[in-house]
Amino acid sequence: PTIAAAFFLAQNNVLVTQDGINEFTIEEQIGEVIIRCHKKYDSIVLTEFIVDVSTHLDSYVPTNKELAQILNIESSDIGCMGFMPTVVTGDDAYLMVPMKNSEKLLKASFSSSTWIKLPSTTTIKANLFLFSPAEKISNNQFNARLLGENIANEDDPPIGSVVPLFASFLQKQNDWQYSEFIIQRGVGRGRLSTINVDLGIHSNSGT
Repeated sequence: PTIAAAFFLAQNNVLVTQDGINEFTIEEQIGEVIIRCHKKYDSIVLTEFIVDVSTHLDSYVPTNKELAQILNIESSDIGCMGFMPTVVTGDDAYLMVPMKNSEKLLKASFSSSTWIKLPSTTTIKANLFLFSPAEKISNNQFNARLLGENIANEDDPPIGSVVPLFASFLQKQNDWQYSEFIIQRGVGRGRLSTINVDLGIHSNSGT
């Protein structure tokens, strides 16, 4: 929503811009977010946001068998590229769940009744960020969707607010070698949106 709002405001001259890079600050619930609108030939060609995050990673999560029950899938559907389910906590907390491929990503649905019955979920918020590798593309491109207690399974809400946490999760993987990645929401649902992410590497944080 932040990116879309900034693009709309800049494109409609509510935010005064000129050709080149225009920088603004927007106050969000997570704090101040820097917005950059790139303008060329009197049109906005790129809108980006910059945010610093400090995160904590916790590997005490439900087992793959339990996650499969929660997501109505098989335990073999969970896992990709060596990633393991992990809770990432910053201004909010999300359980990152790697999925085998986009087909399994789309197949998953959240079972609230199963979630509340499991002892392993008692200290975890029911915010799940599912991601999978984008097929036939390089290893730094992903598809993703959000599931959880307050999200209907047929919904596909924006993922932009969670991307900084996901970026920090990637940056803290021992074998992660990329300084940027691409992540898409809405694959297979007819409303694809793409986010390009540059990682700013700091100690104990990802941008």
